[in-house]
Amino acid sequence: MSAESPPIGTGDAALVSSTPVVRFVRWRLYFGGVFLAVPALIWIWFLHEAQRQDRHIQTFVVFVLVYLWSVLWTLLLSRLDWRKRLACLGVMIGCVAVFFGGFRLREVTGDFLPIFEFRFSGARRLKADSNRSLPAIASRQDAGRDADAAANNPGAQGDFPQFLGPNRDGTTGGTLLERDWVAHPPRERWRIQVGSAWSGFAVTKDRAITLEQRGGDEWVRCYSLVDGSLIWGHSYPASHASVLGGEGPRTTPSIKDGLVYSVGATGILSCVRLDNGALVWTKDLLHEFGGGVPSWGMSGSPLVVDGAVIVCAGGTGGKATVALGSRLGETLWASGDYGIGYSSPMQALLLGEAQVVVFHASGIAGHDLVGGQQRWNHPWPTGHPHVAMPLLISTNRLMVSSGYGYGTELIEVSSGEGKAQSVERVWKSNRLKAKFANPVRKGNNVYGLDDGILACLDLNSGELRWKDGRYGHGQTLLVGEVLLVMAESGDLLLVDPVPEGLRELGRVPVMKQKTWNPPAFASPLALVRNHREAVCLELAVVRNGKPQKAVRKGTE
Repeated sequence: MSAESPPIGTGDAALVSSTPVVRFVRWRLYFGGVFLAVPALIWIWFLHEAQRQDRHIQTFVVFVLVYLWSVLWTLLLSRLDWRKRLACLGVMIGCVAVFFGGFRLREVTGDFLPIFEFRFSGARRLKADSNRSLPAIASRQDAGRDADAAANNPGAQGDFPQFLGPNRDGTTGGTLLERDWVAHPPRERWRIQVGSAWSGFAVTKDRAITLEQRGGDEWVRCYSLVDGSLIWGHSYPASHASVLGGEGPRTTPSIKDGLVYSVGATGILSCVRLDNGALVWTKDLLHEFGGGVPSWGMSGSPLVVDGAVIVCAGGTGGKATVALGSRLGETLWASGDYGIGYSSPMQALLLGEAQVVVFHASGIAGHDLVGGQQRWNHPWPTGHPHVAMPLLISTNRLMVSSGYGYGTELIEVSSGEGKAQSVERVWKSNRLKAKFANPVRKGNNVYGLDDGILACLDLNSGELRWKDGRYGHGQTLLVGEVLLVMAESGDLLLVDPVPEGLRELGRVPVMKQKTWNPPAFASPLALVRNHREAVCLELAVVRNGKPQKAVRKGTE
């Protein structure tokens, strides 16, 4: 072997060492991880029994995990060169930063779907202005309609003086509405901007009163039924807001004997004059009785009965529910050792005795109307808000419902030892889960929104009659023989409430924004609102077998 010849194998080794190693990008690994999301989504939406809002939350978690997997794969598992890895990571982080830099989470729907708005569009919050009248967005038409029709219309005399109507049960009688909305559609009388709130309207004669948030103040505002112009306003410093719950008051005022009573989101109870809004008296319920603002804000509308204003104060040491004098605001009685819920107190005649029924944080209780002694208490699962109003079914039975997967119970109150009374469950059903929409009763059936879908239950057995029509987390109101459904989307629907199945009679778009507020009806006017605007609609009523476009007394 020549001295100049290289050692055997040296050339081969040099050739191997100079050949670059080809490292393929692990796309199969990446897409294999991403495709795992498909069976997860199928399980969430088709195989797993869950509430719709829970499915949305679980879907969000899946997409977050896909995003995190993309970041992990790019940095550690992709085999991309480091410049490409850092570039891809910068793009992923940049997309998120650009989105949240340009948009903000404004609110969520009742199913926890996020609603975003452009960050630089400016806050929509109305200013805490003076008592000037707000300009109407659209003026009403033909305000001076036939006065004789109003005078002769048998449904034109009823007020809507409190939350859920005269009996606080979501029903109002005396009016037969026209069922054909194609031939006789609702007519818009007026439309105005309002401050943020989930309040409804209380109506008497020619006045409609609601609560609003304007700047850092809560307002009690009285509007004219004629054209929506502002008659008076009363304000005080208070504010409550959250991304999930929204901003502003949550209750509806109550009107009684020339006075207006209201409870704000932070527990300010006000009594003002109906004629001019002048303050008569006020109470800070939480300061007075030692309670605290619940997570979603104070949501119980005041009950005014027999010279007393009854409210849920959430106080400790037997001060959960209190009664104050309607004229002076003095404490008449305080009772109950339970946390505050989001439902409103109601009056019920149980076993021949007048009681105040409260759906509180851990159950439902009955108190003597006079004196406030607690007569009975029925436990209810905790861990979720108790919002919907109980329904009085008979002289000793109540129907109670809550959302978040629990359902509905029919309970029966019986006489016990001394003043105490006992409670037993007659039936339970998870086919109606009233989150914050209030079910209504017609005959032996109850109609309500179950996870956003209208459902009908048999009151005798709890059996589901039918479930149909996704209207979201809106509200319902039984007017005579028909059901008004205020959909979460802002549409107003007319439904024939029959146990045979869903019969949708008519639908009109009213508002474009999320609508959670309870509607009001003072024949022939329906008042609906959300956290941005309020609308007054005139509905056709039937008189002597003929549809009539009537004008409510006092609004000619």
